Amino acid sequence: MLVLPITEQDFSWLTDFFIEHWGSNIIIVHQGVFSINALEGFTAKQEDDLLGVITFVIAADTCEIVTINSLSERQGIGTALLIEVIKTARQRGCRRIILTTTNDNTPALAFFQKRGFHLTDIRPGAVDEARFIKPEIPFTGVDGIPIHDELDLEFNLELPPSTG
Repeated sequence: MLVLPITEQDFSWLTDFFIEHWGSNIIIVHQGVFSINALEGFTAKQEDDLLGVITFVIAADTCEIVTINSLSERQGIGTALLIEVIKTARQRGCRRIILTTTNDNTPALAFFQKRGFHLTDIRPGAVDEARFIKPEIPFTGVDGIPIHDELDLEFNLELPPSTG
């Protein structure tokens, strides 16, 4: 598996990918609006096959993961993408990595907490409000759970790397 930075040449097929997996190439997070073409990121590929994508933005001392997709779970794809973002954030002097997920996304909550992220905030009704900007956001998610709230997680880059 190769993990490579997203380049301008990737924007065309990435737009199609985000429309398929996220409903559009616009991502709404805590009332912020992100266009896929304005984000940095990495792809994971095996030869010409796409395995996953992660996008992020860095502002001041904070790296925010905007999206992560692994097309095959439990194969190390998400972990490999996350490791590249952690390396990049450290190289650029970030003190923390943050991300937001929704209340239904229990697999993401488990994935990130196992990798050292901690819950820092819950915004009740935030997804309901985001639907006014992006009506494509579904009303139900993982296991049929209604989607209403955003949950924030944080990874402290100032702590020494975990040995376990």
